[in-house]
Amino acid sequence: VSNGAGSYFNFVYNNYLIIKPILNDEQTRVFWNVASPIYNFLAYSTCLSLMMLLLAPLMHCWRLMQRGQEVPAPVLALCRSRVVNLPFYQVLVNSLGWLPGAIFFPWMICTLGGYDNARWIWGQFAVSFLVSESMLIAGC
Repeated sequence: VSNGAGSYFNFVYNNYLIIKPILNDEQTRVFWNVASPIYNFLAYSTCLSLMMLLLAPLMHCWRLMQRGQEVPAPVLALCRSRVVNLPFYQVLVNSLGWLPGAIFFPWMICTLGGYDNARWIWGQFAVSFLVSESMLIAGC
């Protein structure tokens, strides 16, 4: 839910405060047709995979308990630690997914779409992704 809210805010913010008033037509095309699909695919698939890896021991432990099987002590210790630290890991994974966007989007837009208003583009995307990141952390 926090990632969905962050994404919604990010696209609304980007559209009304960066894309429409700052980007030219070619930069806008690069944003929507090149940068957004690439970044979203990479970020969401990477972060989802990392979260699945973090949750895998918990799922294994849960399946063993559902079957009435004994959970080995090292597995149980790992799962206890993982559950306690899961909010921290979630913040790390969310940050890994969001913060690079502050560099990736302006870099793609300026490299492929031209350097018109480059200073504004870089600054506005930094603000956009930092605010989205803070929303995600608050939602965790």
